[in-house]
Amino acid sequence: RSLDAMGKIKEALQYYEKSFTHKKAIRWFQYGCEHQERREYKPAICCYEESLRIDPSNRFVRGERGLCFHHLGRQEEALRCFEGLIDKYPGDDISWINKGLVLEEMGKADESCACYERAIELNSDNASAWFNKGDILFEKGKRSDALTCYANAKMARDLRPDMCD
Repeated sequence: RSLDAMGKIKEALQYYEKSFTHKKAIRWFQYGCEHQERREYKPAICCYEESLRIDPSNRFVRGERGLCFHHLGRQEEALRCFEGLIDKYPGDDISWINKGLVLEEMGKADESCACYERAIELNSDNASAWFNKGDILFEKGKRSDALTCYANAKMARDLRPDMCD
């Protein structure tokens, strides 16, 4: 039975308001994703910020916003986004990978590699983490270790194609 039918109008109105607000936040997130797909990162950030204004707890919106900052070359802002996510969700391997990408772009290969290693600890089936770690090791001249990472990336990709870029 509905809350209206049970005479709980106040509860029903609160539920409807919360539902409507949630739908607005999702719609702003979707607008942001559409802009991001077209590589329109500044408008995407604006949409994500509007979504976060409505629902500040959505970690997926925060992650996509961080990626937009990364693509715009705004690495410090991107790093803050991913560090904030990791503080709140330390077991999120994707945030560790994204932090690694940003640190790599900032020329901090050792810190970046540590992020990929943490992502692998959390989810050894994530091919992106293995591949990115392999790239850093390859650049450092550690070709044997890099090849091991690439083999693990291929194995992970074969097992879990959903974990690939």
